[in-house]
Amino acid sequence: MVTFSHGLKLDKRKLVKPCFGIFLPGSVKNTTIANGFLAVASMIIFGAGIIEYLNRENFYNQDPLQQILRPLFWIAYYSYWGAEIYLSLVLYSASKRLNFGECKRWIYIQSFGLVVFLTLYSFHCFWLANFNIILRVLLGILSVYKVYNIWVVYCFMLWVREKHPAMRNIIMQLTDADLEEFENGSSSQTREGSGPAQNPYDRSFEINKECLTDRSTWTFLSQTEFSSVYQAVYNEPGSTPIPVAVKTIRSELSYFKTQLCEFKIRTELGRHQNIVGLIGANTGNIRNRELELIVEYCPYGNLESFLQNKKMLGLFINQLDSFGRFCGTSKPEVPASKTVDVSLPIIRSVETIKTSDLVRWALHIARGMAYLNEVKVIHGDLAIRNVLLTSDLTAKINDFGLSKQCYSYRGYVRCKEKRIPWRSMAPECFSGKINFSFESDVWAYGVTLWEMFSVGDIPYSYLDTPDERFVYSLKNGKNPGCPAFAPPEIYQIMQSCWNLEPKQRCSFADIVRKLEAFSKTFSDENSNQRRSLDQIALNMTPGSNQSGVVPTHLPAILRSNPYIDHNNVGAVV
Repeated sequence: MVTFSHGLKLDKRKLVKPCFGIFLPGSVKNTTIANGFLAVASMIIFGAGIIEYLNRENFYNQDPLQQILRPLFWIAYYSYWGAEIYLSLVLYSASKRLNFGECKRWIYIQSFGLVVFLTLYSFHCFWLANFNIILRVLLGILSVYKVYNIWVVYCFMLWVREKHPAMRNIIMQLTDADLEEFENGSSSQTREGSGPAQNPYDRSFEINKECLTDRSTWTFLSQTEFSSVYQAVYNEPGSTPIPVAVKTIRSELSYFKTQLCEFKIRTELGRHQNIVGLIGANTGNIRNRELELIVEYCPYGNLESFLQNKKMLGLFINQLDSFGRFCGTSKPEVPASKTVDVSLPIIRSVETIKTSDLVRWALHIARGMAYLNEVKVIHGDLAIRNVLLTSDLTAKINDFGLSKQCYSYRGYVRCKEKRIPWRSMAPECFSGKINFSFESDVWAYGVTLWEMFSVGDIPYSYLDTPDERFVYSLKNGKNPGCPAFAPPEIYQIMQSCWNLEPKQRCSFADIVRKLEAFSKTFSDENSNQRRSLDQIALNMTPGSNQSGVVPTHLPAILRSNPYIDHNNVGAVV
């Protein structure tokens, strides 16, 4: 021990450790950040040296072998620095999770890479010669730093293994208390605050893995930072095999606990035609933060991607007239990407979608949200990206990652550090802590309507993050406005959702009634037109069109119950 004049004692062994052995996790993180910046700087400086070398007059007068080998060395150096940037990201993640194994693998890879780099560097400098002296010094310093980097990580590994094995286990795994709470519920339930998240786990939702097809046969669907989604087949004994979606979750502890909360809420939601159904889960390896959720498979994916693809391909048909009023199907329909002057009806491809489809999906979502309100669940993240489409194009609400059961009406508070869906958040959610409530879900529904009737556009797309001016304007009445393809009746609903006073916003029950009434107006009109088309089919025979006004193939097609489109004259089925 070393004793200073004022009595402070310091372990001699710590004098030879990074930062004198003080807070080694921070030393590793800082080292990886510096390592990444050095790799980028080396690329830039070395590139400048290459340009200077290529501008020399005697470049083409050198030995042909050297002219061939030099570019190979350059490629090798840049490959090494690119790998260094990637390894720095891996090490940074490992240091956050105190992952001993990943740190160990990093040392092996880094040591091997350093040996290869020094070998190439020595051969380059002393055999090819005429290498810029500045680059020699910089590469030498970089090599020394790599050795220091390995030493820092090695000391960090010793600290993790010898001093804090218990801390590593806590960070990597769920604790016994976490498992007890998941299995048996929270012991601190209150009459007002109890709910699915605090209730015991309903074991009837546990899925037998043998009922799922082998993992090698699963079809990959999508991936996020913390989870992956696959399509599989669920074959319960005595039942017909059905396609399902399997969401595999393996993530950091805080997000994983959020997913467990979502799972418990969904186990007690019950069934609703506009909520993605939960089939079950596999919790066998939950201690190691591995969870598989098996839910209803929706083959058309999320509504956001679906609408954006239709719009990009010109497959959306706008049913609003020049005054912005909904005109049903008895008047010309104009695609969003085209302006067509038509006078004859033709056959519409089933791949197209229309304004009436958007109204129907808006009603589906409103019904689903009304049901959530009935069971007192706040969604907290309503948007078209969290709405899925089934095989019969029924819209169903999904992703309850920010949801909360709320028996006592106080709203749901989220910390600022969590990721938040700010584009659809109500103004009051930006005040201090983030408060989600039933009323904030209504505001989010208005933004969801905007996304739908703009056919997949992003609200406030000119912003990457909400700044102070945006929040100020939002609290003073700013909203996304009227989208291009919204009928007046829909925009009125949107405006009622965006009332600055939360208590004055319409309820989802009211929204459902308004949309049902609006849907009935154009469904009656469609029925009348359907009867008119059937009458044409009965009264006409092929070839009876002497004036050439009606195509000769139309009567036969009408008898096969086609889908009539008044828009694209050139489309014939």
